[in-house]
Amino acid sequence: FGLAAQVQESLTRLSLTAPSAAGGGSTGGTPLYMSPEQWEGHVESAASDQYALAAMAYEMLAGHPPFSNANLLILGNAVMNGSPEEIDGLEAPQWAALSRGLAKKRKERFDTCTAFVEALAAAPAPSVAVPPAPSAPPAPSITVPPVSASPEEPESSDEPGDSAESNPGNAEQEGCGIWAWGLLGLGFITVLAIVFESWVTLFAGGIVWLFLMVLARDSSCQADTTFEPPVPVELERRVVALPGNVTLEMKKVPAGDFTMGSQEEERGRFNDEQQRQVSLTKDFWLGKFAVTQDQWRAVMGDNPSFFQEDGDCPVEQVSWDDAKAFCDRLNNDASIPRPAGYHFDLPTETQWEYACRAGTTTALNNGRNLTSGWRICPNLDEVAWYDENSFGSIHPVGQKQPNAWGFYDMHGNVYEWCRDGYEYWQETTEDPLGAEACCSRVVRGGGWHSSARKCRSAYRGDFASNANDSDLGFRLALVPDE
Repeated sequence: FGLAAQVQESLTRLSLTAPSAAGGGSTGGTPLYMSPEQWEGHVESAASDQYALAAMAYEMLAGHPPFSNANLLILGNAVMNGSPEEIDGLEAPQWAALSRGLAKKRKERFDTCTAFVEALAAAPAPSVAVPPAPSAPPAPSITVPPVSASPEEPESSDEPGDSAESNPGNAEQEGCGIWAWGLLGLGFITVLAIVFESWVTLFAGGIVWLFLMVLARDSSCQADTTFEPPVPVELERRVVALPGNVTLEMKKVPAGDFTMGSQEEERGRFNDEQQRQVSLTKDFWLGKFAVTQDQWRAVMGDNPSFFQEDGDCPVEQVSWDDAKAFCDRLNNDASIPRPAGYHFDLPTETQWEYACRAGTTTALNNGRNLTSGWRICPNLDEVAWYDENSFGSIHPVGQKQPNAWGFYDMHGNVYEWCRDGYEYWQETTEDPLGAEACCSRVVRGGGWHSSARKCRSAYRGDFASNANDSDLGFRLALVPDE
C-alpha cells in the first residue's frame, strides 16, 4: 500500500521516492500517495500504508488524488498542512472513514488497514456520477538520505525458519490468514464496483485484493497455544536516586550459565547467531526499563529525543558515546551510591541476552516463537512495540508484559546499546566481551519500526558508535569492576 500506484497513469509505478518537504530525511513511495510523516522524512509504517490506501480510495471516488501538484515541494506542503476537498454527494459515514484514513497524525488513523476497509465498506455508497480522471504528470524520482538506518545485517537464513514445513501449525495459520484477507479484499472490491460500475474499478480493486493476498501469505490469524509460560522469579530490587527526585529501578541478575544464540530452525534467524554455552561468573544489576527521557534529563540536563510527548518514553537519538557519557556522569557523582566493586555501564551483549531470556530458549522471552518474521505476530504483540503495532511512534515504558525476571520492553520500542564492539563470532565462553577498540557497537532488542525477526532475543544488530537515530536507546547496568 505504501507504494500504491497512480491508477489513472500506470499500475506499474511502485518504487518512486520523493524528498522531504520539511527539509531532510527520506522515504520511499509514490508522491501522490505518500503520507504526511513520509514527507517529513520519517520512516514509513503500517499507518503510512493506510494513508496510501485511503488516498487511492479518495481518487477512485473523486476522480483525482486528495492533493496534486507537479512541484514536489508544493505537493508535500499540501499533504502535510492542507485539507482534501470534500467529495460532493458522499455520505457522512463514508467521508468520515475516508477522512480518518487521511488524518495528518498517524495515531488519529484507524488501528489497522483492515479496520479502515471495514469502515469504508460499512458506509453507504454515494449516488453521484464520478468525473473522468484527469491526466497527471509523471512524478519525478528523487532520493534523499534516510532518517533512520537499519543495523548492518549478516546473511539471513530466514528461508528455513519461515517455511510452513519448519514451523508446526504454520500452514494452517497461513491458510487462515489468506482467507481472512481475501474476504476483506473481495468486500472492498464489491463496494467500489457498486459505486462505479466500471471495469477500471474492478481492475484496480483486483490489484488491491492481490496485494492483500500476498500480504496474508506471511500473516497469522491465531497465536501459538502450545507452550509453557516461564515461571516468574522475583529478583532483588534496587532504586537509584537521580537528581530532581527522579528514580531509576534496577534488578539484580544472578550469575549463571545459558545457551546464547538461536537454534538453526528458528524463524527469522540470522547467520551470526550460532549457539554456544556461556557463563556469567558474577552477579550484575540491570534497569527494569530502558532509560527514560525524564531520567536522561535529570542526569544530563537536556532531551535529545525525536519523540518528546511523554517523559516516560525511552530516551532515543542517543549514540553509544552519549550512553557511555551518561554512565560516566553517574559514576562521577558521589551523591549516587553503588555497591562496592561495581560501576555503572552498558551491559555486555551476553549480559543483555541472559537477562532478556530469563531462562527461556525460544525466540521471545514469553516462551513463544514468532508466527511471522515480517508481518503481524500475535506472540510478539504481547511483549513488544514493533513495526506492526507501534503506529510509527515510540511508546512509554512498561506497557507490555515483562519477562519472567521482571524486565520490560527488551523486545521492541528502542534498540538498546551494548558495551561490546560487534564481532561475527566470539570464542570466549566465560564472561565474553566483544572487541573494545571498535567503531561498530552491538545493539539488541529491535525498535518501534523493526520487523518481528529483529526483535527476537538472539538478534544482533550493530551501529557506528556515533549513530543517534530515533530508535536507539539504552538500558543502564551496574557491572563488576574489572
